[in-house]
Amino acid sequence: PGAAAPPPVPAPAEPPALRGLPRPAERRGETTQPGLPVDPEEAARIAARYERELRERMAATEEPPARTHRSGILVAVLVLLAAASAATFVLIRRSLRADEARSDVAAARAGLARDTFGSLGEASRALEDARALDRRLDEARSLQAQVSALLWTDFADDAALERARALAADPRAGEGRLVARYLAAPGAPERAAAAEELLSASAGAGPLVRVLAAGILRGRGDREGARRHLESAAHATPPMLRALADLGDLARAGGDLDEALRLYRVALQAHPTHPRSVLGAAEVRLAQGRDLADSLKELQAMEADPASRPPGPDQLRAALLRARIQAALGRPEDAVASLAEAAGRFPGRPEVPSALAELEMARGAWDRAEAAAERAAALAPADAGVRELLARARLGRGRFRELLRETDGRPERPLRLLRAQARVELGEWERARAELEATRRDGRIPAEAAAWLALCDAATGRKAQSASLLQTLGPAREQLPAARLARGRLLAADGKGDAAEAELRAAVAAEGAPALARVELAAFLAGRGRRAEAVELLDGALARNPFHAGARLARARLRLDAGDRSGAAEDARRVLEDRPGDAEAARLVAAAERRSAPAAAPAKKAAKKGAKKAARKSAKRPAGKAARKAAKGKAARGR
Repeated sequence: PGAAAPPPVPAPAEPPALRGLPRPAERRGETTQPGLPVDPEEAARIAARYERELRERMAATEEPPARTHRSGILVAVLVLLAAASAATFVLIRRSLRADEARSDVAAARAGLARDTFGSLGEASRALEDARALDRRLDEARSLQAQVSALLWTDFADDAALERARALAADPRAGEGRLVARYLAAPGAPERAAAAEELLSASAGAGPLVRVLAAGILRGRGDREGARRHLESAAHATPPMLRALADLGDLARAGGDLDEALRLYRVALQAHPTHPRSVLGAAEVRLAQGRDLADSLKELQAMEADPASRPPGPDQLRAALLRARIQAALGRPEDAVASLAEAAGRFPGRPEVPSALAELEMARGAWDRAEAAAERAAALAPADAGVRELLARARLGRGRFRELLRETDGRPERPLRLLRAQARVELGEWERARAELEATRRDGRIPAEAAAWLALCDAATGRKAQSASLLQTLGPAREQLPAARLARGRLLAADGKGDAAEAELRAAVAAEGAPALARVELAAFLAGRGRRAEAVELLDGALARNPFHAGARLARARLRLDAGDRSGAAEDARRVLEDRPGDAEAARLVAAAERRSAPAAAPAKKAAKKGAKKAARKSAKRPAGKAARKAAKGKAARGR
């Protein structure tokens, strides 16, 4: 007390005890980063504070009067030493904490680049640590805004949404503020405004800003602008895997499947279970029909890793993709089990029964396909894709009248085409033509509709119109079964039997050939006296679709001609089960069982009403007239 104020304390040197010890960055195996510079004025303030506290403590302690002067000198010395040591400790500790915070920021940046549920969670925790260590790190604020926004938009993390919106209002959050404003926008107007702000700042911005800008530009049709942003993000340090996956999606949308697969593989080399890349690669391989076992293994590895679970919107996509790959690998039961599991995880989603309907259609289980399509339609009655799916199931199941009733008044092209096919199956050629003509838009008609229209024209004697349509189709007619059928009819009508048979066989072999193609060829072969081959073809058609009434009735007629009355009656009764009152089926049952009055009575009653009408329709059924002309009437005799 009473002593002069001590001189300013110089910036302290590193204490000898700390020399030679590795700094935290060196212990982590990282490059040492510079700490915060030592501030002499702050050191002086710390020393003065410690001096004041020590003086107050010493003043409260009683000392003998004789030693007052000497103890005052000793106190001053101790105060100076303590202040210097304390200032040195605080500044070094602060420098070490800053280094550790920067290390956490670097780890978070890497986690953001890996773009998985686990890596984003780790990044969020690292950034919380970084901000606790050093509140002055604006980069930590920016990254935390970005990570939180992704956790919200991809994984519906409510806590992350709160952080993102808080940081969206923080001017020190940098470009993370733009990301948070865009991804965590409360409504469409706010999101639109944030999108414009994000685009204006995207040039030279960080990788996530570039990826989001690419998505906005792609939605506006600017593919090249999107590509430039994604390539920049993919070449960042570290590269952002989301950008690589988006580049793959862009290539796939442009039809370059090989390039898309290459980009997905680059991302998978960096992270083998990166969800977007696993799913993208699997979809490309499924479309190409190759390496499906590899994709199934990648999907299973991704599903087994909780840290790699796909973003919310992609979880159903992953489940459906696994089922489709299992089906393509010849494991339909596994695929059905996968879809059953998906139905439990995603109740109320029409995509699951829709996928099941597609699977059942592919393996010819039309009754189960129809039931699944009905469930999908009940869940999404306004969905055009689901309506089309149900119509396809009705067509395959032979429920032509139900199809026509349910799609009445629907102007969509796909439904018009399905309605036309149903009318062809019913022998209503003119009505089928009207349905097909309704698919015209601006004077143009889809290729598949044109092929069916050519078939209708060939069946109704409009040979010139049919030939003209086939000429218009050009090389596309080689891939369309209906066009092949029309060409076969025209050749048969001109007496070119061998050429007609070749066209009809090509129609049967074409991808996606309807059961009608086998019926056409069978009728043609029967007309040439080759009934055994015709029956074999119809057996194959019914093995693929046991509900095809046309094939079953054609086989019943051939069996009846061959004297197999019980077989003919069995086929005709099967048709009556699905289509009560069908006149042709009733006529065949009556003809097959004419010697058995009790069994034939119901059939005879139905036949009495519709026999003449059925006979007229029979002459118009697929290949009927062409087969009769080619065989010079042989097929029409013996009934």
